[in-house]
Amino acid sequence: VALLRTPPRRRDTIPPKVRRACHARDGYWCVHCGGYFPDAMELHHRRGKGIGGDPREHTDCPCNLVSLHGGPGGCHRWAHVLDRRGAEAEGLIIPRATVLPFLLPVLVHGEADGSGITAWPTCEGGRDGWVFAQPEAAA
Repeated sequence: VALLRTPPRRRDTIPPKVRRACHARDGYWCVHCGGYFPDAMELHHRRGKGIGGDPREHTDCPCNLVSLHGGPGGCHRWAHVLDRRGAEAEGLIIPRATVLPFLLPVLVHGEADGSGITAWPTCEGGRDGWVFAQPEAAA
């Protein structure tokens, strides 16, 4: 009788310092729905890492990470499974060929805000981790 093995869980590659910077920037608010989820927040890679990981610069950088709430009905699942095109349109999923994620904006929703505001995440993260005007390099 062969034993069924569950695949190993993916290792978290986000350094604690970067994780803290992203949580400080987003304040445990979901970038997509604007909800406050201090116990269910997950960091989402805008430029996906792929199965083998992505050794390129900015992979585990605040400019490539946004806070989405997790769980079966969460926005993280929405972005990956339920409405990938919608997530792409909002800048939550960007092309894997993107070298500098901070040049592509994200539509950031506030609490009960259906429209959102266009913002660019910075590499620093923290309280001033969003730029609300297009970076010169992106123009």
